[in-house]
Amino acid sequence: MRSLIIVLIVSLFCVSFCESKRNKGRNQSDCDKDGGPVCGENGKTYANECKASKKGIAIACNQTCPCGDCVCPALYNPVCGKDGNTYDNDCSAKCAGQKIKCTNECPCKKKNRCDRCARKKQKAVCGKDGKTYANKCMAKCSGQPIECKGQCPCPVCDCTKSSTLCQAGDGTYSRVKCFDPCRKQCKKIWKKAKKSRKQKRKRPSKRCRCKKNRNPVCGTDGKTYGNSCMARCKRVKIASRGECPTLCACPMNFFPVCGSNNKTYDNECSAKCEQQTVLCDGQCPCQDLKPCPRIFLEVCGSDGQTYDNDCLASQAGQSVACVGKCPCSQSLLACPRIINRVCGGDNNTYNNDCLARQVGQTIACAGECPCPSSLLPCPRIMNPVCGSDGQTYNNDCLARQVGQTIACAGECPCPSSLLPCPRIMNPVCGSDGQTYNNDCLARQAGQTLACTGGCPCDAITGLRPCPKIYRPVCGADGKTYNNECQAKQSGTEVLQEGKCPCICQLSYLPVCGSDNKTYDNACNAGCSDVTVACEGQCPCAAPPTACTMEYNPMCGADGTTYSNPCMARAANQEIACNGSCPCRKGCACPFILSPVCGKDGVTYDNECGARCASQTVDCKGECPCEKVCACPFIYLPVCGMNGKTYDNECSATCDGTVKQCGGSCPCPDTKPCVCPRNIDPVCGMDDVTYGNECQARCAGQSPACKGECPCPVIS
Repeated sequence: MRSLIIVLIVSLFCVSFCESKRNKGRNQSDCDKDGGPVCGENGKTYANECKASKKGIAIACNQTCPCGDCVCPALYNPVCGKDGNTYDNDCSAKCAGQKIKCTNECPCKKKNRCDRCARKKQKAVCGKDGKTYANKCMAKCSGQPIECKGQCPCPVCDCTKSSTLCQAGDGTYSRVKCFDPCRKQCKKIWKKAKKSRKQKRKRPSKRCRCKKNRNPVCGTDGKTYGNSCMARCKRVKIASRGECPTLCACPMNFFPVCGSNNKTYDNECSAKCEQQTVLCDGQCPCQDLKPCPRIFLEVCGSDGQTYDNDCLASQAGQSVACVGKCPCSQSLLACPRIINRVCGGDNNTYNNDCLARQVGQTIACAGECPCPSSLLPCPRIMNPVCGSDGQTYNNDCLARQVGQTIACAGECPCPSSLLPCPRIMNPVCGSDGQTYNNDCLARQAGQTLACTGGCPCDAITGLRPCPKIYRPVCGADGKTYNNECQAKQSGTEVLQEGKCPCICQLSYLPVCGSDNKTYDNACNAGCSDVTVACEGQCPCAAPPTACTMEYNPMCGADGTTYSNPCMARAANQEIACNGSCPCRKGCACPFILSPVCGKDGVTYDNECGARCASQTVDCKGECPCEKVCACPFIYLPVCGMNGKTYDNECSATCDGTVKQCGGSCPCPDTKPCVCPRNIDPVCGMDDVTYGNECQARCAGQSPACKGECPCPVIS
């Protein structure tokens, strides 16, 4: 029995010893499988982290001892370590002995429950906030109820059995018989309506109640409602979401005003349409009104009111109808609003000669007062001309001194055989040394053509004659030349082969051409190489012999434009308005003096005044416009008669002188003094009369005065 107990104890001891050995071997094999070498804080290398921890040693670094610098790639792919620090990449985290918590910067974000929606099927829906979501899940995750299926905006449906009001692709609304895309929405409403139809008939009608939320819609009646419920309560169908557009219709008349936003509007209505108040009449910026002088010279304004003087009338935004109290008598016709200042006999400046004569004043000189004392006397030559005012002058110089153009050569009235010249700007130099707008005007003044272009004529020497070949080219100055040679001799470059394009305004001022055809305006007639026989449609009516050829257009009551008031009266027509037809009623311009020169050669107060007269602006400032003298960039120096050296002969001509000799100044004494042959007599300081200024300087004399000797004594 004792031996049996001993055997049992020995067996139990052997079993427990073997089991412990087996467990120890298993734990050892598990450590062998765990990671790579690590360096402990005691400076010893362990096979892995498990074996170091078995020994109770902390890890210094994840490599063999000794611990050195950890080299990682320079990549920024941030990770968050278990210690809550952000590392540039996973290598940097491992070098620090940290495990990766998440693959982004710390702190790690909690998983968004909406991320799962992205993995679901993409089927767009429109939320109550008017935004399109990829599917129902995304809309619900954003806390938005679904308004309709598909992309926003939702179609507006009129759920009736007969038709549906749906939005088309172009933004318009129309009734259609098919119920797509509103079918599904309407079906739900129809089903509910069928179930409760009998109940609704029995129930008394309830008052329409709507929420006060602001979600404006535009009804088919053009009114804006706070939301769709309010529109339905008014039994109005919805045309579109949002407020209805405001339609502001204004007349097309031109009464410029300056708005409170410092912007110029065509009229007061246009300013109010943009919710702007009017600061002042006229174009921006508004000018401070200066006090009017205390002068009592009554005028009648265009509004039928009498003002103490014209300044007070203009400050009230009214033009002067006539001088004196209202109403104006028929004999006092309103003067044209043209700025062509003259100095009256009372030493006061008037805007034009008509205003001076209305107050009974004679014209002392053209221009502002006082008249310059430097006006050279006109030659005592008897060569009568008829001025544009219908008065006969002894010569053209006397007519121009009082600001009048030449209507015709000879005494007034001009013969009726003189037809009106076309209003074409093609300047020529007459035999009298004066520049005319075209050859027709020169011939009417009884002058022959000295040369084409403005005076003086160029004395170009050493140029070979151009061949008589017609191969038209268009020059840089906008003129057509017969060939390239003529263009180069004129000092201009060739832009293109062929004639220059003839560009005319789209204005209807009919004229009758010499070919007995009616043209829209004089420009179109000139483009067809046709002269104007008369103004108005063909056939031309013979003008009365009692009227002058003055061009002061008036619009008759029959809608025809007449050259002057006399022509209108001869046709038994009353004058509807000043200027060409049609009359522009209500064409009011601001009283701002910013003069411009129109294409008709008339100076206007401002651009508005030119537009009212159906004229385009030729240049800013008073007439005449300064012509740009273009010369080629060629260095062929010449010495002018004024003793200056010029790059070439063209530059000397542009400066108003002629070539004295080739090369730089001074000219050698052996060279003769060459002067143009035009007759423009001057009186030299030696009391000798010379043919022109050049001949006087060639003789070594400076001009004492223009005209023949002796010079008059100016008192």
